[in-house]
Amino acid sequence: MMKGTVNLCVKRLLLTGVLMLFVMRFIAVEECLGQRRGSDMRFGVWWWSVDNLADLSYLDFAKEQGITEIYLNQHHLSVVNPNGIFGPIGTAEVVIPTKEFIEEASARGIAVYLLLSNTGSWLYEEYRQHFHHIMTGFLAYQQLVHEDARFAGLHFNVEPNQLEKDCGTRFWTEGYATQSRLMQQLIDFAVMATDEYGKFTTIDWATGFWWQNFTVDYRGEEMPLHQALILESDTTFVMSFRNTAEGMVEVARDHLDFAQEVGKDIFLGANIASTEGLEIDQFYHLGRAHLDEQLALIYSLHPYEHIHLVIHEISRWRHWQMER
Repeated sequence: MMKGTVNLCVKRLLLTGVLMLFVMRFIAVEECLGQRRGSDMRFGVWWWSVDNLADLSYLDFAKEQGITEIYLNQHHLSVVNPNGIFGPIGTAEVVIPTKEFIEEASARGIAVYLLLSNTGSWLYEEYRQHFHHIMTGFLAYQQLVHEDARFAGLHFNVEPNQLEKDCGTRFWTEGYATQSRLMQQLIDFAVMATDEYGKFTTIDWATGFWWQNFTVDYRGEEMPLHQALILESDTTFVMSFRNTAEGMVEVARDHLDFAQEVGKDIFLGANIASTEGLEIDQFYHLGRAHLDEQLALIYSLHPYEHIHLVIHEISRWRHWQMER
């Protein structure tokens, strides 16, 4: 009996010690994230679906996580007519839901940016009409609503590596020459967007960490693509999809170093997904505690003070949280 009692006490002490270590570790992570969030830290989330705008539980979740900005894929702004008028259906189905969503976000201290997402077709002038339709809708919308319901700016996510041929295969598979041409078209498109619409709002760009492998002609000067996009953007977002802080910082190091050199804000992206075979890019299978711990560690791995974080993306994040 005495031996059993001693063993039970030892087990309880060990369990208590483990729990204390876990709690101390959790508190340290939360304090680190809290200090950043309480200062000048920006914390963003990509918001791909507009089907959940009326479900305020998503906004409440974002607020609880410390989100300060949302990148909303409201591509339906393209329903505006060429004269900048939405009409009854566009007003009811696009303008009003968007207005109410941004007002609710603003009430929670969250800014909303218009996410402009495309696989690369916009790089060709003959397929660019859809982009300009969205921009006509954006400008019309901004004029229709009051300040608390306006978009805070534009957020571009154009990925030429996803552009497909008619047969379904990607141009990217053709090799470096085709990839380089697409990336030159990308920076040319970015310059056009800034020159045409930059006078109305801020313009941010999302980049892939692998884009640093390409050199482009940027406003008459040869330089790496990632440097050109950082210069062209108000803020740059790196899709630094790795499942550790060290991995995220390492793949984005060239971006971070150049952003620090020119004094631009820069975000590192964390991917929450469950795609089989891409576990190295994702946090899903590792759990929420690991995610929080790794995000907190990022600030100790690079000296730049204007590094921020962005999560991909709201639906997966919230559902993952509920599952866990």
